[in-house]
Amino acid sequence: MTYDLYIGDRSFSSWSLRGWLMFEKFGIPVRTHMVGLYSGTLLADLGDLAPARLVPVMRTPDGIVIGETMAMAETLAERHPDAGEEHRREVVAQVVDLGTEEGDPVGAAERIEDPAGDEDRAL
Repeated sequence: MTYDLYIGDRSFSSWSLRGWLMFEKFGIPVRTHMVGLYSGTLLADLGDLAPARLVPVMRTPDGIVIGETMAMAETLAERHPDAGEEHRREVVAQVVDLGTEEGDPVGAAERIEDPAGDEDRAL
């Protein structure tokens, strides 16, 4: 099962870098296609991926085109629930650390437990 990822130059496009990192960090096979983000060929390069007009764009092995970074992340998480299992503790630690740096370690922990912000739910 191989995905196609269409991105601009990762050195100049942080959005493209984010799309690429999802695959790289979690070891999901992908074919990367570079598009002319700054050369004026972007729309032609993405022509087969309509309605997508921005990068990154992902095409799933079954042909579904996803052009929104969070939707890409959610799709990959649903399809590959075990990908990156070894990194989960590291990610949680980074989130807690960010909350601590902002002076709100308790709030950061609550956001991890209740990301939807449902205050009525017992933590």
